[in-house]
Amino acid sequence: MVRFAARDPGSANVLAALLAKCGSNSSFEPDVWSMPRAAEVFERAGVSSHLFSEEVTPDEMDRKWRKHPASLLITGTSHQAPFEAVLWQLARRRSCPSLALLDQWCNLPLRFQHGQPDYVGAIDAVQAGDLIHMGFSPDKVLVVGHPWLTDLLERCERQACTPKTQEDREAVCVLFVSESIAADVANGKNPPYGFDEIDSFDVLYRAACQAGELGTKVSLAVKFHPYENPARFRDFLNKLAPPPLVKLACAPQETDPRSWVLWSDLVVGISSMLLFEAMVLGRP
Repeated sequence: MVRFAARDPGSANVLAALLAKCGSNSSFEPDVWSMPRAAEVFERAGVSSHLFSEEVTPDEMDRKWRKHPASLLITGTSHQAPFEAVLWQLARRRSCPSLALLDQWCNLPLRFQHGQPDYVGAIDAVQAGDLIHMGFSPDKVLVVGHPWLTDLLERCERQACTPKTQEDREAVCVLFVSESIAADVANGKNPPYGFDEIDSFDVLYRAACQAGELGTKVSLAVKFHPYENPARFRDFLNKLAPPPLVKLACAPQETDPRSWVLWSDLVVGISSMLLFEAMVLGRP
């Protein structure tokens, strides 16, 4: 049995794309473990998974593994509390090889702060060099590309688009891709950036207001990060008084973010993977 596991949406996208490629092999027996945010992505991709709560303990995971042993483990990576790292340790104790696939180019040291898999799949040769510099043995680093972006490129013409209102059709539609920077810094998950998601949005908002004052209609939507509590951001938006030609909206968190990328004429963000997906989908 091959076990796949992901904590975060980005990891789930990569693993779901890989599973789609393997689906036609009748001898392939996948077993997918996930946490809530990743499970939402797997569900959209038609992949069933064993769901673990955010509070799951290593002992609980160990008991689950003993009941359902695997011969190979393929995971994503996360810089949140350990999930994949616990599985790498459980697999190693059972002589089960483990491979971790990366979905982003940033936060590499944080993704392996709780342990390392037997092998790691780098997106490109530059990232492979970064991993080797971090201490991974060269023979344990495999350049595998990015299965999710490759899959998205192959099916981009079939992606659904969020419908535009008449007001949107007369405007420049801009999507701001938010991240939970303020909360992650406050919780010690990331070092201080010197700015947060609202600071970044404010730069974009002021530019939209300037465009509106010069006669250009702007429809500005915010897509919250899956781990982000939007209350603080919504409070900020509610206090704004945009000029008449600037419209503000929030993308519902349960919708596929790709549909909002296709709704937009321009995608703006900080370091989100959705920026790369926007390029694949033909949006600057």
